[in-house]
Formats: sequence, C-alpha cells, structure tokens
Amino acid sequence: MALKKQKGHFQVNESILATAVTKNPEYVKKTQELFNSTVMFYVSKMSENMALFLATNSDSIYGVYERIIDSNQELKSARIPQDLRRAAIKKAAGVVKSWHSNFQRWKKRIENSQRCKTLKKRTRLKNKAGKPPILPSTTNFPIQVYSKMFKCDTGSSLVVKLWTGKTWIFEKIEYTCRELPDQYVKGTFSLIYSDYSLKLVN
Repeated sequence: MALKKQKGHFQVNESILATAVTKNPEYVKKTQELFNSTVMFYVSKMSENMALFLATNSDSIYGVYERIIDSNQELKSARIPQDLRRAAIKKAAGVVKSWHSNFQRWKKRIENSQRCKTLKKRTRLKNKAGKPPILPSTTNFPIQVYSKMFKCDTGSSLVVKLWTGKTWIFEKIEYTCRELPDQYVKGTFSLIYSDYSLKLVN
C-alpha cells in the first residue's frame, strides 16, 4: 500500500505487502474480473481510434472515455463506481501506449530493412524485427482501490467496496502488515486474488 503523511502533501515511495482474509473472497475475484473486463473494454475503444487517443492528454482522458462505458450493456448494468472506472481507464491507457510504442519501433525496423540494398540483409533485418506486437486479449490487473472505495481502516482491517456479481457491497477485510511509521497512514492500494490467496499490495 502507498503511504502518505497525515498532514501536508509529501508522499512516501514505499510498498507494503499484506496478507488478507475475508469471509467472501469470491467477491474480490468477481470485482477483479469486472475490473479487467472494464480495462479491456477501454483498451478496445482507445485502440480503434488511435488518432483520438494520441490527441487526448491526461487531463481530458476521463472526459473523453468515461461515459462511453454506457455503450456496453453488461458494464453499464454493473454501475461501476467512478473511481474504479477511472482506474480502468488509466490501466487501459498504459496498455495502449505501451503497445503503440512497441508497434512504432517494430514498424521502424521493418522500414529500415526495406531500405537495404541486398536481399540477404533485408531478410536478416526483417527476421530480426520479428512479428508485429499485438494488443493483449485479456488482462489480469489487481483491483486498484482508491480512497472512495474503502473506509474504516483500523490498522488491522478495513471495509472495501466489492462486486458480488449482482450488486456492490462494503465487505470487511482483515489484513496483517508491518507497523507503519509514525504520522503516516495508508493511501491507495491494490487488492489481488490469486492462487486462492488474498493480498493487499502497492
């Protein structure tokens, strides 16, 4: 979990891995699946109009993409909280930016190979460039939990908003991590369910 000072704006660059327990770990799994479905929805929307995506800066990205989720009936009916939608948009933007950068590098290598005068060198450079990078068909990101998605943090438990498959509920999660430094509190964190275990991690 990220740490922040209780007063002021100084951020501490530190990660804490905490083991966690909840009565309904399947809700964490369902929320994580919904989050990644939302990420992939935004990946598809961003990548189908790269000109718009590349022209959209970080200050306006939510305004451009946030409401188009209503075009997907399944995601619209889930009534995904704003914080989680915006976390999905940021993750999707990172995926698309990474793919685009890799694709441009690959494209440049192919163009360089085509300028070679000999067939042997063209073939060698083309083979070295490899296949064009493709966007992932799925993602498996942990749930990014912002401040409005959790409450009642006691230092050993907190209450997180989770998706049951039908509705959103606040679910208590108990966790164990090392003692925090004086005057610092936990900020945003990620919640991940994998290998039948639950973890809180920055």
